[in-house]
Amino acid sequence: APFFSRTDMAKEEIISTKAALQIITHFFKIPLFLSLNFNYLKYMDLISVMVIAALLGTYIGIKFLDKINDILFRRLFKIVLFATSLRLIYKSIDGLNFI
Repeated sequence: APFFSRTDMAKEEIISTKAALQIITHFFKIPLFLSLNFNYLKYMDLISVMVIAALLGTYIGIKFLDKINDILFRRLFKIVLFATSLRLIYKSIDGLNFI
């Protein structure tokens, strides 16, 4: 995700590029999970809630994106990216039972 913080892209381009790439990766995950006999029906309640949350998050995100300038967006983007990286590091260390 750091390559999304390029300076030659507007905030809308960053969001749309990231969203397009996520759609593509999720599109390929579905057949993969089906080939592994993943039972989507078992998790349909959770999947439904996640779809609603994604739609609501998209609506709120569009409103929020319209209200902030590029500098604030880039700052927030970097903070969220950094926090996510710290969480990934923590979870990998925690999974190794070092903590």
